[in-house]
Amino acid sequence: GALEDRTLLSAQPNLSLSVPAETFIGEQFGMSVTFDNTSLTDVGYGPYVTLIVPARGADGPYVGVPPNLTADGIRYVGGTATFLGSPITPIVNQFFTGVGPTASISFQIPGSIVGKTITGTVGDQLLVFQLPFGSFAPDQPPATINLTMQGSNFADLGTPLTFTAGGGFIFGNDPLDNAPPNGGDPDIVDSTPAIATNTPVLAKLAKTYVGPENETATGPNFPRQYVVTLDVATGQTLTNVHLRDFLPNNVQFISASVVGNGTTLVTDLGTPSTSTPGGNVLRLLNTVVGTAAAADATLTIDFY
Repeated sequence: GALEDRTLLSAQPNLSLSVPAETFIGEQFGMSVTFDNTSLTDVGYGPYVTLIVPARGADGPYVGVPPNLTADGIRYVGGTATFLGSPITPIVNQFFTGVGPTASISFQIPGSIVGKTITGTVGDQLLVFQLPFGSFAPDQPPATINLTMQGSNFADLGTPLTFTAGGGFIFGNDPLDNAPPNGGDPDIVDSTPAIATNTPVLAKLAKTYVGPENETATGPNFPRQYVVTLDVATGQTLTNVHLRDFLPNNVQFISASVVGNGTTLVTDLGTPSTSTPGGNVLRLLNTVVGTAAAADATLTIDFY
């Protein structure tokens, strides 16, 4: 008889990651990993998810086995993982042995005698989740796990750090834990890894128009405002901060004011004419200290 094509008759685990492209140095942020079965017909059994968290950072772990917690990467905040609003507890491992920069970790899915081995970079974390159901059908909604991560205060500015998600069906296409005597499972189905990066940043700048419907009547009877906002990573301090705004030649400057958290000295380095449109507004702030607020310094410009 013809051989059965198991490629067409197999559960198909699929992983995806939702990670912010940029976050502030030293701050916490949320992310998620989503599991799905994209097969058209087959149920998968024993669904699980793995997530490699870049705890090592750009410079790697410091001396210690396992590497101590002062490595400059990103770490999972314990107890924050949820599934459908309820807590879900991962097995938390760390890659800390091996020859060279990589190491292997072996683990078992709870309730199974079948083991898995994952290879990662020394210093990174490995989270292993068992999804709270025994099988996953093709018509089942995707399962999303939400987590909170903590960035390091010592992260390398502008250096992307990589998350890698994996997983699959530890029992494959049947509910039996049919491992052979030498270990492993001939039916195990693994996903293609999902990869996403997060880049630590120090500050973000935004400019907003304060007025009706992003438009205005002209003339001095209709004064409006622009607000330039500087947001600095919590706990970080910037010195000699220049806030500048370039006004187009159809905007007449009236006045400007500036405030900054921790700022004790503001120097006027440029003020446009109050009778000729256009010009540059430039203020020097001696210090700006980052807080959890969305605005750590603001430059407000009145114009018409």
